Amino acid sequence: MLCLVADDHPAFCDAIYRMLEKSFSEVSTVTAGSLETLHEIVESKTEPELIILDLSMPGVYGFSGLIFLRSTFPKVPIIIMSAREEPSIINEAINYGANGYIPKSIPMEEMVEAISSVYNGNIWVPAAVEINSDIDEEYRKVAENLSNLSTRQFSVFKLLTEGYSNQQIADTLFISLSTAKSHVSSIMKTLNVKTRSHVAVLARRLQLMDE
Repeated sequence: MLCLVADDHPAFCDAIYRMLEKSFSEVSTVTAGSLETLHEIVESKTEPELIILDLSMPGVYGFSGLIFLRSTFPKVPIIIMSAREEPSIINEAINYGANGYIPKSIPMEEMVEAISSVYNGNIWVPAAVEINSDIDEEYRKVAENLSNLSTRQFSVFKLLTEGYSNQQIADTLFISLSTAKSHVSSIMKTLNVKTRSHVAVLARRLQLMDE
């Protein structure tokens, strides 16, 4: 089994590999520590059989990493493994396409059982969490459109949602003003919005709220 582990902590990625090795035969892993690396792996035509993703990773904006992976690998089981344990976040992750949500705080034995359950075609969340499948279709469509942005466009998108002007975006990313304008125009077209403020409003729905 080839497992894609998307987490920016090498020690955690190594621990996941050792855990999988004890539970599955012929396990190998490929790791990504940032959204850029994740894009590189996808472009290399790597076909994982299981994906384990941390929501908090460099370059990832809220659920954008999950959305990108679900769009790219529609049939591959995706497990979110995160320190965030709020039921609202767990629900949103499942509604955006995750097959399981495993808090990093649970015992290793329970993690193994959860991973095996998802790999065998089940949905797994902590027992105390009740899944609510009701999600606004407008935001589901935004999520799908967001997955079509390139890595560079994701960078521009994040700055755009923080209120950066075109010139500030250009200065921050060391690109020309015309290139910044082009990216902003492409992002708004992809998300099917008319104004920069509308981009920010929609984006806030996809981000992880601060604790």
